[in-house]
Amino acid sequence: MQAIVTKYIPPTNHRPARIKATAMAGSVTISYDYANYHEWPFRKAAQALCDKFGWDWEMTGGSLPDGSIVWVKLP
Repeated sequence: MQAIVTKYIPPTNHRPARIKATAMAGSVTISYDYANYHEWPFRKAAQALCDKFGWDWEMTGGSLPDGSIVWVKLP
């Protein structure tokens, strides 16, 4: 099992804000969706990573002191 770490990447002069989801297998970065903030963009990024690798997980998340959110597979 791999944990997924999601982290906010602030906007720059050339790129909008993003959320990056990273696991041992790889990573994926999605745009921060301000219009649908209620859908929790960190969960959407974790789900995008699961979709990329074909993982069919039911997951739960928790925050770390640095502001990252970690997602793990429920048993």
